[in-house]
Amino acid sequence: MPDQIDLDALEALANAATTGPWHWAGNTDTGEPYLATWIDGAGRCQVLAIGHDDRSETGRAADDMRASLADCGYDVADIEHIVHDWAVDSFGMPRRDARLEFGTDLMMVNARDLAIYEVAPNALSREDPDVYRADVSGIRHPDATYIAAAHPAVVLALIAELRATRTAAAAAFDRAADILHAKDHRTDLSGDPHSEGWGQALNEAESDLRAAAGSLRNPEGE
Repeated sequence: MPDQIDLDALEALANAATTGPWHWAGNTDTGEPYLATWIDGAGRCQVLAIGHDDRSETGRAADDMRASLADCGYDVADIEHIVHDWAVDSFGMPRRDARLEFGTDLMMVNARDLAIYEVAPNALSREDPDVYRADVSGIRHPDATYIAAAHPAVVLALIAELRATRTAAAAAFDRAADILHAKDHRTDLSGDPHSEGWGQALNEAESDLRAAAGSLRNPEGE
């Protein structure tokens, strides 16, 4: 459990994240499940999903493959043949790799393009020369930051704190109701403690406090 939760920081992260409630959706006959939300005017929109990148015979991945094959002793012709088969299927269509995506302004953005690199946190691309190692320490997206911050330990700690607060508040209401109920305390109140109207007011106040205590202990019938 976290020792202390920064409620202001957690609130700011929640406010910056995509509006909820979030829910799972999708169709496994046509694609992958995805995390979604409803947005006025746009309908159901993806929050977090699995997208795809087309492979290419150019770029970092292809060049890394060429370098690796060359180190293994392959000649240039074989290397190019292997790279081509890796990038393109038998129908001449690009092969695809699955990629994590986050919704941004109703568009899905590849999480790799939002990566925060451990060795160069300010770099905006893997192509930055400061990124000499591709280990990721975060994702530059409010939903990703919120998901990482609102982990189970935080949620359980907040639940425990809320329950403790409800218990303490309920006990305080009960003590207040007990004070109103005590006859020896009524003599200290202004007015005639034996009048019918005064007694009814005390009874109603006591009843309200008891009801409030019960609601705190068992909100919404939990």
